[in-house]
Amino acid sequence: MRKHPKRIRMLHIKDFQRVASPTIDLRGPGRPKGTELGKGFIDYAPIFAEGRKAGIQHCFAEQEGPYEVPLLEAAKVEYLHKFS
Repeated sequence: MRKHPKRIRMLHIKDFQRVASPTIDLRGPGRPKGTELGKGFIDYAPIFAEGRKAGIQHCFAEQEGPYEVPLLEAAKVEYLHKFS
């Protein structure tokens, strides 16, 4: 985003449970497991701060189980409100 400000208009985000070691495995057993936004290990504060500077206009959140709460509760995405 810093290198090409104003070219990126959207972000697609999701959160993941912490993994034992870095991986690029997207389909196998070492694949990172999803979790509700804000319950994983990704720190979105600096990402959204840079996004504002770069001119991000839309952010699409994807919730991916396993869920710790009922699906409709997870869909509220209250975690994102602290960045608006």
